[in-house]
Amino acid sequence: MNTRQLVVFVIASIIACSLGSASIQAQENAPNRELNDDSNVLTYRTQYPVDALTSLQQLRLDGFTPSIELGLGSRADRLVNSATLTLNYRYSPAILADISQVNILLNSETVKTISLNANDADTTQTIRVDLPAPLFTDYNRITFELVAQSVNEQCRAPSASTWFEILSGSQLNVNYLQLPVANELAYFPEPFFYRSDFSNVNIPFFLPEQQSTELLTGAGILASYFASETQWRLLDIKPHIYQQKRDLNDQLLTAWGRHHAVVFMTNAQRPAAFKPLPEITQPRVELLDHPLYPQLKVLAVMAPDDAGLIDAAQALAAAAGSLSGAYATFNQFDAEPRDPYAAPNWISTEREVKFSELVSDVSELQRHGVKAPPISVPLRLPPDLFIWQKSGVPLDLEYRYTAPISNDDSRLLVSINNEFVKSFKLDESGVASGVGELRVPIIDTPILSGNNLELPAFKLGVVNQLQFNFKFSQIGAGCSLQPANSSIGAIDGSSTIDLVGFDHYAQLPDLQLFAKAGYPFSRYDDLSNTLIVLDQEPSLDLLSLFFANIAKMSASTGYPVYNLSVTHVEQVPNNASEDILVLGQSATQQWLARFGDKNLTAQLLGHKLAGQSQLFANPNAVLQNSGPLAALVAFQSPLNPAASVVMQTATSSEHLNMLKERLLSPSDSIQFHGFLSLVSVAGITNYAATQQYFIGDLSFWNQVKYHTAQHPFILVLVVLFAVLVVALGLYRWLRSSAKRKQEL
Repeated sequence: MNTRQLVVFVIASIIACSLGSASIQAQENAPNRELNDDSNVLTYRTQYPVDALTSLQQLRLDGFTPSIELGLGSRADRLVNSATLTLNYRYSPAILADISQVNILLNSETVKTISLNANDADTTQTIRVDLPAPLFTDYNRITFELVAQSVNEQCRAPSASTWFEILSGSQLNVNYLQLPVANELAYFPEPFFYRSDFSNVNIPFFLPEQQSTELLTGAGILASYFASETQWRLLDIKPHIYQQKRDLNDQLLTAWGRHHAVVFMTNAQRPAAFKPLPEITQPRVELLDHPLYPQLKVLAVMAPDDAGLIDAAQALAAAAGSLSGAYATFNQFDAEPRDPYAAPNWISTEREVKFSELVSDVSELQRHGVKAPPISVPLRLPPDLFIWQKSGVPLDLEYRYTAPISNDDSRLLVSINNEFVKSFKLDESGVASGVGELRVPIIDTPILSGNNLELPAFKLGVVNQLQFNFKFSQIGAGCSLQPANSSIGAIDGSSTIDLVGFDHYAQLPDLQLFAKAGYPFSRYDDLSNTLIVLDQEPSLDLLSLFFANIAKMSASTGYPVYNLSVTHVEQVPNNASEDILVLGQSATQQWLARFGDKNLTAQLLGHKLAGQSQLFANPNAVLQNSGPLAALVAFQSPLNPAASVVMQTATSSEHLNMLKERLLSPSDSIQFHGFLSLVSVAGITNYAATQQYFIGDLSFWNQVKYHTAQHPFILVLVVLFAVLVVALGLYRWLRSSAKRKQEL
C-alpha cells in the first residue's frame, strides 16, 4: 500500500476495531413530535419536557422566588386543538395547609389552583391539567405562582422554608391542527420557519436524481439563508430525491411526506407532480400546493437551467421581506463582495458595539425579583481575535436598579461563561454612578488608567455568554422586608464592548475553531474565499452533511453564503488560493491522489498513525471487524500556504450522519480539537497538531515578538546575540578611540 492509500485508510478506519453504529441526538431536550392524518385533516402531537421551556436550572418556588414562567412559541399555520400539562411536584412540610396554594396561569389567566395538603407534604405528587385551547397565542406564558405561609410565621414575610418544586418528567402535551396556508411570498420565510416557534427547524429539500454543482450551489445558498434566520435554533436540511415519472397506475413515486417542502427544478428536470407547469424562461420562485395535502406548501425554486438556480436562490435570499404574491421572477443576481470579518453575528473590530445590538429585545436586559435568573448577553467574537499581551476586552457598562432598603449586601455579580469575574456593590443611589456612565475595572492592573471595565482575555472563547446577576438582600426586621418582586435590575442597552485595535491571528490547524464557527471558511461570511469539493455522485447522507456544514457556518456568521462555490476535485485549479472543504470518501481519495499528502502525512507521523504496516497489511480484514467511524481532519493547503484544507469522511456513506449530528450538536461540537478528530459510538478522539502554521494580519514585529515569546530558549539566544553584537561594537569603538588618542 502506498502512502496516499495509507493516509486515506487512516482517516477512514484507524482504531475502528472496537466501535459500532450510533445515532446521536442533535439536542437533548428537543420536543418529540408525532404526526397523524385523517383524509384532508393534518394533526400534530408534540411533547415538550417542562424543563426545556425555560433556561432555569431548577424549577423551584419559595418565598423569595414566588413565581416562575415557562415560554412556549407556536407556528401561525397551526391551531392548538388541545393541551395537557402533566406535573410532577413536591412541596415543603413547613407549608401551612389550607391557606397555601399554587396557581397555574396560561397567558395571565388562572387555569388551575393546586391546594397544598399537609398530609402530602414532602412526597412526589402528579397532577394532569387541561389547558384551554382558546387561550393559546403566538407566544404562550405558563406561570406558576406560590401563595404560601410557613407554620410558625406570624406574618407574610418571604421565607425560603416554603418551597414548591417541579420535578423532572413533567411535560406539556399539545395537539395541533394544520391550517391552510396562502400562496403568499410576503410572509417568507414562513411557513418553513416561524420566528415565534422556538423548536428546532427541519426543512426537506427535494432534488433531482442528477445534481450538478450549479444546482447544489443554489440549494446551499438557500439553506444558508434559512440558517442565518433561525439564529440559535438548530437547522437540519433533509435532502430527498424526487421522481420525474409516475407509476403504471399514474400514482406519484416521490415520498413527499407531510411537511412544507422546498423543491429545485429546471425545464429538463422537474417532479412528476409539477410536470404541467409551463416552461421557465427566467429564474423564478413560486409557492405551490403540496402534491398530497392542500394545507401544505411547496416552495418551487425554478430556472431554465441549473445555472439559473444560483440566481434564483441568491435573489430570493436577498429579497426576502420585500416579496409579494404567489411568485416572483428574477434577473441575473450579482452579489457584492464582502470584506473579511463582516459577519453580522460577530462583534465588529471596526467600531464599538452596543449591548442593544447583541440581544433581540432590550427587555432581555432587565430582571425582576430577589432571585431572578442572570441577564445573559451573547458575545460572538471573531475566532482568530488576537488577545496576546492584551489585559482584556474593554466594556463601558451602565446599569440601574431599585435601591436597597438600607446599605446592605446587595450586589451585581459579573460572570463570563459561568465563571465568576467580579462583583459590584449596589448602594442606595439606584444607579451605577451618580452622573454619567460607569466604567468599572474588572482586572486591576497598573497599566490601566481611568475606569475601564475589562473582560479578562483568558476567559473568552469564540462563543461566550456574559452574565449579570443582580442579587438583592432582604435585610429587615420582622415583617418589614421589601416585597420579593419589587426588586428590579437592568443593564442599559447603551453599554458597549470595544474591540477596535485588536488584530486577527490564529494558529492552525485547530478543529475547535472550525466546529464552533466554521473557521477559517467563515472569515468571509459569503464564503467567497472557499471551495467546497464533493463526490461526483453524492449520496443523500453526504448531501445532508453538505447542508449541515453550510448551516453551521451561516448560523455562526448570520449571513447567507451568496458566493458559495461547489466543485469536484478535477475542477480545482492547481493554484487555488481558497480555503478548501472536502466532503466524502471518494472526494478525499481523489484529492490526496491529485495534490499529494505531504502536509497531512507529517501530522499523522507525529502521532505514529502512519507507517505501521501491521495495521494496513490486510485492510479488508480490518474493515470487516470494525464498526462505523467518521473522521474530521485539517491541514495546510498544498496549493497555498496561507490557506487550509478540511476533510470530512467516514468508513461508509451512511456513517457520515454520525459526524453531521456531532457537528450540529452544541454540546458535542465543542469536543473537536487538534488536527484530527475520529467520531465513533464511544465519542470523539482528538489528536493534537504537531506542526502549526499561522494566518492573520499581525504586523511583522508583533509576529517576531509573539513567536520568540513562545520559545524562551530562542528568546534568550536572541538577547545574548544582541548583547554580544552591542559589546563587540562598543569594544571596537573604544579601541578605535584609544588608537586615535595615541596617534595624537
